[in-house]
Amino acid sequence: MTPYQRGGYKYITRGGHRYSLQMRLNAHQERIISQIVDAGFSRGAPEVTISIVVATAFQESSFNEGATNPDSSAIGIFQFLVNPWNERHKHLNRHDTSDQIVAMYDEVDWFRARYSAHLASGALEGTMPFVDYAYASHTAGPFNPRDFAVNEETRKKLTAFKDKWYTLSLHVE
Repeated sequence: MTPYQRGGYKYITRGGHRYSLQMRLNAHQERIISQIVDAGFSRGAPEVTISIVVATAFQESSFNEGATNPDSSAIGIFQFLVNPWNERHKHLNRHDTSDQIVAMYDEVDWFRARYSAHLASGALEGTMPFVDYAYASHTAGPFNPRDFAVNEETRKKLTAFKDKWYTLSLHVE
């Protein structure tokens, strides 16, 4: 039995891609996740990357496109802040969900390259899995990876993210 087949709830995207989760979705959540999955397939992203992007949207906004943070400039399904957005994604529309999805996939690709460099240079503990590094980099910034393991706020966010990751248990086919 494949991981997809073990998933409790099965879905098919508009693009015809199949995915399974361990949670039932409402119509809005299904639309957003399907959009993320289709974008991942169009990029040739591996399942782990698609899962990181979906779990990040779940953690940051519960898939709410209109989510905002009154204490910061964070908006959208990934809660992108204006300054990091403008540094790396100013060619995209921060208020457009499709562009946010493109930007998040770009971020995960960028984080993957930085992760390898950080491991090679010793700037990161070799025990931190990439999934954790990617989410910590999204929320805390990828510039001080040694802080990920000791920063209490980042550790709490990582714990919440892992809970979402396991709740979803996304698999694609």
